[in-house]
Amino acid sequence: MKRWLFIGTVLLVEVFLAGDLFSATYDLTGTWNYSLSDNWVDSDMGCSAGSDTTGTCTISQIGDTFIFAYTSGVVCNPADACTFEGTVSGEFYACSTTDIVDDEGGEVTSTILFTASSATSASGLGTSNYTHPTVAGTCNWGGNITLTKSGEQPTQYTLTVSTVGSGTVTLNPSGGTYNADTQVQLTAVPDSFAEFSGWSGDLSGSDNPATITMDSDKNVTATFMTDSDNDGGGNGGGGGGGCFISVLFENN
Repeated sequence: MKRWLFIGTVLLVEVFLAGDLFSATYDLTGTWNYSLSDNWVDSDMGCSAGSDTTGTCTISQIGDTFIFAYTSGVVCNPADACTFEGTVSGEFYACSTTDIVDDEGGEVTSTILFTASSATSASGLGTSNYTHPTVAGTCNWGGNITLTKSGEQPTQYTLTVSTVGSGTVTLNPSGGTYNADTQVQLTAVPDSFAEFSGWSGDLSGSDNPATITMDSDKNVTATFMTDSDNDGGGNGGGGGGGCFISVLFENN
């Protein structure tokens, strides 16, 4: 009779290893709101990625050690699989838990790694890995985690995008309003018979896609050009093309 762990999909992609531990930059003790997103799975055993999840959790920090526990949203079986223990190095937090999840000795090791940008905001990644003592196969899954101290609202900024010419701009993440220090990727998509020329405003250059960091309200313009734009109006200066064609017509 197998007993599986259902843990929303949080949990880490990599473990932060520090040669020397420094005292914690912040004390994150308290109740937090969290969201899990961009969930993924890599499996040949029939595992599936979890859906986006929101809920609450608690952090109990003593010096450079801490306990992280989900209190709502994520469903854990067994229940103690919701509790992670870890260490702090500066603003970096790494914690993990390992649980036996079936009667055959299969276990899931889950790890969360997140970075605190302040005493009220943090974000990171998580992964889980299922292993069985005899059955061959892999089951790995994870996602992003965003943390906001309960009762606190994160600082947010607005990205305003406009276009000149024929084309559109897509944003990743989408939306247009972002928590402070979010990195947003902008991709210029020209219409048929147009090409992307470049960025202006709070973003410059012609890299496509390009990335902007939301540390204030931003305004960005994407410019698209067509062949007629590049011709400069046909009979403008430079003396060459139009005048020469006109002479040929008269000679004929």
